[in-house]
Amino acid sequence: MDALQARINPHFLHNALNSIASLVYEEPAKAEKMTLLLSKLFRYSTGSKNQQFNSIAEELEIVNNYLAIEQVRFGTRLTYTLEVEDGLQKLEIPCFLLQPIVENAIKHGISQNIGQGVIKICIAKESDVLKLSVHDNGPAFPDTLISGYGLKSIQDKLRLLYDDKAEMIIENALYKQVIIKIKIQNSAKNDIN
Repeated sequence: MDALQARINPHFLHNALNSIASLVYEEPAKAEKMTLLLSKLFRYSTGSKNQQFNSIAEELEIVNNYLAIEQVRFGTRLTYTLEVEDGLQKLEIPCFLLQPIVENAIKHGISQNIGQGVIKICIAKESDVLKLSVHDNGPAFPDTLISGYGLKSIQDKLRLLYDDKAEMIIENALYKQVIIKIKIQNSAKNDIN
């Protein structure tokens, strides 16, 4: 699991540091804000070592922090919403499950948009399945999508923790989105309560 734990993408770090450097003289308050947010994101990344699960509330805090950094970088070109069905905030999911998907939405979606970029994250329960979706309004996924490290590590993590009780779906229909579905049950390996 440690090998599959998502790490801060060097490309993201490079962009964040360049953004901070460009803001230092022109907008020092924004540079300070971005530095503090980046520090907090690193604290999450290094502090979750040997921890396999976080609550949905904790995972969304990581994602919100990441998106706040990107919003400083993209300004008004980026808007995002986080929607969680009531009662799911304490449910546990694997650490850093959503952040790499959101990072891909920025890298391959929002950064490719000339106009307004929108990311929407929804978490809901459908019967005995937890559904996590990340939608962005960037260009559609290519027909022959090759999973990079982030998506591949999520697929491996889901398989390792849940066997066939979880899946990741990548779709362009209706919305361009990545969906993760996890069957909620109470076995030792698959417990997400």
